[in-house]
Amino acid sequence: VIAQVEGRGADELRSMAGDLMRRGSLRGAALGSVAEGKVAVAIATDGGLDAKALVKEIGPLIGGGGGGSPELAVAGGKNPEGLSAALDAARSLLGGA
Repeated sequence: VIAQVEGRGADELRSMAGDLMRRGSLRGAALGSVAEGKVAVAIATDGGLDAKALVKEIGPLIGGGGGGSPELAVAGGKNPEGLSAALDAARSLLGGA
């Protein structure tokens, strides 16, 4: 699942991505949002891919960085224009999840 949601902060995205992974048999989920001029992308995985490594790779696309655990990580930045590219990269890295 790859989706852009409106007006959600990093903590909300982290929670939502984790909830998605608990609800179904997904390989991964990536959610992105812009709120108050800041952009965040949360990635959750089933453990087959390292979410922390993925957010470190896409963080520069949104003008920032990220971290977390191998199953759930968040990137944050100050470049809202990069959100579309970050979600496209997440889609590619997650293998079209």
